[in-house]
Amino acid sequence: MSLVGNLGDNAKTSSIIETNEASNQWGWYQAKAVKGQMATIHGELLGALSGAAPDEARAKEIARLRDDATRYEQEKAGIKKQAEDLQKQAAHDSKTNDRCDLASLMLQIAVVICSVAILSHWRAIWCRPRPRPGRGHRGRHGVSPLSALAGGGSKNSAHAGRGRFFLGPASGGA
Repeated sequence: MSLVGNLGDNAKTSSIIETNEASNQWGWYQAKAVKGQMATIHGELLGALSGAAPDEARAKEIARLRDDATRYEQEKAGIKKQAEDLQKQAAHDSKTNDRCDLASLMLQIAVVICSVAILSHWRAIWCRPRPRPGRGHRGRHGVSPLSALAGGGSKNSAHAGRGRFFLGPASGGA
């Protein structure tokens, strides 16, 4: 039970950590999106204010801002993939934790049932036949289980108990 509980706790901890890392990745993704949008807007605004023929310094700045915007978009794709992978792993670990919790519950129920069966001599679990009142330890047809194993046919048989396990002459004769 402790092994299953430990596996479930490890999966739960891993799921929490991966969810936190995925959240960090999504925050980084949003930061890149904002930076890319700002670079695009800044480049367009600089181009619009420069007029039809911007000078060389402004042209370089506009090109740098466009390159930055493109780079941010490319970085976003990698960050998004990483965040989605972390979310999938967290979901898998969460399912593992749920299965371990269920297994632990079933093991605890089994221990309780076995404890009750031991204390109450519950035949359905242990399959140990109880002697019936008035029959002693005789089986279904009035034959002792040991005499049936030894080859005795019935309780009234002259050879009862003289089967494979014959230990000596029967009491009372020959």
